[in-house]
Amino acid sequence: MNNRVFLSAVMMFALSFALPAVAEESAPRSGFAMGLRGALGLPVGNVVILIPQSYVGKTLSPQLDVSYFFNEQLSLGGYFQYGASLKGNCPPGSTCAHSLMRFGVDLNYQFAPVARLRPWVGVGAGYEILNRKEDEAATDTRLTYRLRGFELGHANVGLDFQLSPSMSVGPYVTAAMAQYSKVSSTYGSRSTQSFFQMDTLSIPKDMQKLHAWLQPGLRLQFRG
Repeated sequence: MNNRVFLSAVMMFALSFALPAVAEESAPRSGFAMGLRGALGLPVGNVVILIPQSYVGKTLSPQLDVSYFFNEQLSLGGYFQYGASLKGNCPPGSTCAHSLMRFGVDLNYQFAPVARLRPWVGVGAGYEILNRKEDEAATDTRLTYRLRGFELGHANVGLDFQLSPSMSVGPYVTAAMAQYSKVSSTYGSRSTQSFFQMDTLSIPKDMQKLHAWLQPGLRLQFRG
């Protein structure tokens, strides 16, 4: 009987240390996180009236995220994305290139914080800049456009596979809606690199149109 009492006391003593350790491991964790994303940008809608967003073409769009987790599930942070066009609409005899910049804030929520597979959702807003460069070989000229406008909002949906307590990877989809309100342009000679800069102009309200980017991709996230 004494042996049983002794063993029970030892087990209770050991559990008194083990239980706080388990609780601490599964407790909500706060701290900073960094994410690296790669996405394919699919254009939807119109750049401005009569010019479809498909004029830009699809983009390859890497993105950097920096966020702070208030607990295991809720995070707030910023993002910066730079995308390059795979193929766009271009006049005969010219070569064209497009680039896309997006930056802003994200609020994300992660479900099932202690599971191996962790779905997450998010919303955010920001600013968008679209650049178009058009080179014409016959006249040795270059024409560039820059359109800018606020991103009215975007939504994220993803699924993280937890590789370790501090690293996860998984697919996601972002749908973003924006509207360009400013445009500026340059025109000049490619060989002499002398360009005339036009003033930034406001796009008339009746010419502004909504456009969207649908971006399926993959995210790798590191948490402190």
